[in-house]
Amino acid sequence: MALKDWFIRLSLLGHWITSLGIPPPPDQVQRTVLFGNINAFAYYFAELLVGSPQQPVSVIVDTGSALCGFPCEDCGHCGQHLNPPFDMKKSTTSKVLPCGIGCDRCIDGKCGYLESYTEGSSISGLWFRDLVMLNGSDQDNQPVFASLGCHTDERKLFYTQKVNGILGLAPHRITGKSNVLKDLYQDKAHVNHEIFAFCLAEWGGLLTVGGYDPSFVVPGHRLQWLPMHAAGYFGVTLQKLSCGLQVVGTQLDFGTTVLDSGTTFTYLPEQVYNALLTALKTQCANIQCNARAVQDNCWEIVSGADPTRFPNVTLELANGPNGVVAIQWLAHAYMFRRKANIWCYAFANNGMSKETVLGISFFLHQTVVFDTSQSKLGIAESKCPESHYQTRSGRPAQAVREGAVQDGNFKPSDVLEGDDLVPAKPPQRMRWVALALGIVGLVLLVVACSMCLWAYFMDDSDEELGLKSPFTDNEQ
Repeated sequence: MALKDWFIRLSLLGHWITSLGIPPPPDQVQRTVLFGNINAFAYYFAELLVGSPQQPVSVIVDTGSALCGFPCEDCGHCGQHLNPPFDMKKSTTSKVLPCGIGCDRCIDGKCGYLESYTEGSSISGLWFRDLVMLNGSDQDNQPVFASLGCHTDERKLFYTQKVNGILGLAPHRITGKSNVLKDLYQDKAHVNHEIFAFCLAEWGGLLTVGGYDPSFVVPGHRLQWLPMHAAGYFGVTLQKLSCGLQVVGTQLDFGTTVLDSGTTFTYLPEQVYNALLTALKTQCANIQCNARAVQDNCWEIVSGADPTRFPNVTLELANGPNGVVAIQWLAHAYMFRRKANIWCYAFANNGMSKETVLGISFFLHQTVVFDTSQSKLGIAESKCPESHYQTRSGRPAQAVREGAVQDGNFKPSDVLEGDDLVPAKPPQRMRWVALALGIVGLVLLVVACSMCLWAYFMDDSDEELGLKSPFTDNEQ
């Protein structure tokens, strides 16, 4: 039997084992370190190594989109990001893709793309093919050729975010599979790219492909499996939401429920959101939760630094026609640390829409497994590994101003600037402009000082000569 056939059989065996809730053997699971934090970054991200020689590119891990793309050197309108723009001219293996079958946008014979979002953000650019791999992944992972997006224009959030681009993991609207993961692991027949998992801590976490790492699951807990919509987007059916023993939302209150790791907060229908706020205020009144309200959506922990006495929020998700799976949403997930002992809500009002978006705050402190081949979702409470992204100066990077995500709305002014998060050296042209302005300023300072001295000495010489002002006292 051919070696490839053995790899295929191993992959099928690993898939069957995982479907039973048993993790596959470690050699069939690929691991990649993730970085991020809700308050400091508002998202979680990985780092790609692209081209020959390799250039680092930071990308948000996003189950709500399918595009893997980032800014390139010739971008006409792109923001200042963690890494320099990717330079195709410096890669000996880059090749822009021509228009052809499956190309939705053709620009001067080159295949392009345009992605627009409801709040006004957009990205557009050209498709190209190059070698790519996930940085920080297992040692046996090697670069492979994949189709990637080269941004030539970024608007709003894509322009202001500090991470370069996105790693879209959303399922194809027809096949239900992630094309990005298929490309990244095409050379590993023993790794099932149709299964991937997140384990996100307060800072950073882990992305696994081919299965999940059971060592992070909290003792006494195991994966709970439920059906998952996996065509165009990842979705589940939310039937009930409770705060402690109080029900704040029932099946009639919820519409579509989407799993989106590219969204910071969890967004709830207005009625459910208001009911949850009321329930938390009632249950935590009079320091019952060891905390006092300091703002509309924030609490100061009185003793200690963590919201350990806040009630859990329970989500009951449909498991077949009659069953449900109860998921505990812990307080240090539905709240985020703004300061040492200040915690704010990590859920927000979705207005009149009945759609619920389970964002990053839902993913925190859980192993969340996406099995796209079986359209199943697995969830287990976990103690996930932490990792911190270091800047060039060696200090932890912070991409948005402290507390900027508190209300779920971002502004360009919320994005931090400074040497830590921009290229170490300014562009050559800007250095010359700064030097010229400095020289002009120095010349003006010398002229001003000379005029002051001239006026002073002229005044003294007038007095010595007995000269008087041409204006008499009466005229003045």
